[in-house]
Amino acid sequence: MSVTKHFSNRAARMQPAAIRAVLAQMTAETIPFAAGKPAQHLFPLDAIYQQTGAMLEKHGGDVLQYSGTAGFLPLREWLAAQTPPATADQVCLAAGSAQAIDLVGKVFIDEGDKVAVEAPTYTAALSALKVYGPEFIAVDGDADGMVLASLEAALVAGAKLIYVIPNFANPSGVCMTQERREGVIALAKRFEVPILEDDPYGELRFSGDPLPNLFEMWPEGVIYCSSFSKIVAPGMRVAWMIAAPELISKLTIAKQVTDLQVGTYQQMLLHYVVQSIDFAAHLEEVRGYYGRQCQVMLDAMGQHFPAGICYDRPAGGMFIFCRLPDGYNALEILHEAMRRDVAFVPGESFFADERGANTFRLSYSLASEAQINEGIAILGALFREVLSE
Repeated sequence: MSVTKHFSNRAARMQPAAIRAVLAQMTAETIPFAAGKPAQHLFPLDAIYQQTGAMLEKHGGDVLQYSGTAGFLPLREWLAAQTPPATADQVCLAAGSAQAIDLVGKVFIDEGDKVAVEAPTYTAALSALKVYGPEFIAVDGDADGMVLASLEAALVAGAKLIYVIPNFANPSGVCMTQERREGVIALAKRFEVPILEDDPYGELRFSGDPLPNLFEMWPEGVIYCSSFSKIVAPGMRVAWMIAAPELISKLTIAKQVTDLQVGTYQQMLLHYVVQSIDFAAHLEEVRGYYGRQCQVMLDAMGQHFPAGICYDRPAGGMFIFCRLPDGYNALEILHEAMRRDVAFVPGESFFADERGANTFRLSYSLASEAQINEGIAILGALFREVLSE
């Protein structure tokens, strides 16, 4: 007898991550253009080591005890100060951005509800929200962000939640312009639809001037989500949500019934680490590194990629999104790339509709400069072979 017949409908919607499938095939020789992992040399290890002892000496067993669901108050106060006009009571910590997205799905989505998502968008967000049984409406995107006419059509069709990554989106690398931000907010207000603003890359801008978060522009209707994963260390699994009091209250309850709280140890340690270092200087180091990595990859792509491959030049983040001519399939090309020891992520999983088979994402965060030059040369030769067939 098999008990799997008792799986819920929700369990049937749970699918393995496409990116994890690529990572599972990689070897020590594979040039890593697939994962959006931060570079480990940027982790503030000295501060983590020193503050672990200082924290334990000051707080003792409290560091390992249960604590409040919303999170360590001094850390929430620090986060609120970085995100005006938020206050600490509008902040709730989560176990990574993926959990924050899941909690929003749990609070806002009933089966059959419509959710507006950009095409392309973060594949893990699609997976997390899909569990709740929504109908995704794919909103067109371009080099300026969400196309407003397409978003309006989604809202007219009944979308009750908008999910968007305004800053250096995963996978596109696009940073939404000020005009588009204003347009998105205006439409959300008009249709009275909340926005889930996912912002893990906002601090990774390495050129141009920063733009206001959507939460700043409409604090009553935007749920802002960000994470320490890309700016401190992902293994700590600490992210945060910021929203209006009536929204964050329900999200905090959803967090409580899910897993009670983020680990007390991690959140307290993060507080002491960010207070002990020159955090602005740390962010400048992080931005400078990714800016250099991006330029190395763009220079190599300009040298080696055939004219049929299109891509944008990001001003921040970790990714370059590429498009093959129509009719080509990036997943099929990946198999040969892996045989040549280069990994990338096919783009189809980043789309909520049937688009994207001819797209792929490259990450410049992990590979060394030598690996970037070697890997892009290998891919360039492969693409020339494919496009000449």
